[in-house]
Amino acid sequence: MLSAIGADTHNSALYLGLSLVIVGIATAVQFMGLGIGKWLTNLGAAGSWLVFGLIILAAATLVWRGGSATDFLTSSWKVPLNFDTAILSQASRKR
Repeated sequence: MLSAIGADTHNSALYLGLSLVIVGIATAVQFMGLGIGKWLTNLGAAGSWLVFGLIILAAATLVWRGGSATDFLTSSWKVPLNFDTAILSQASRKR
């Protein structure tokens, strides 16, 4: 949220302050009782479904517009043998 409004992303005090405010609001809503507190959980569930729907929408858009930007048919599936991929090379040999 802080990055979205353009705040300093290296200011840990700002992150701590925002976290405490969010936890305080959530705690206050839960202390108001089940009649109001249940809506906090419902909003969380709705947010999860919204993210899921956006991922499905993005996938459908990619399929509709022509698929992936990477051509997997002509790419090599062999892991390059260098220091950065040493763990991957060992894992592929064990299979």
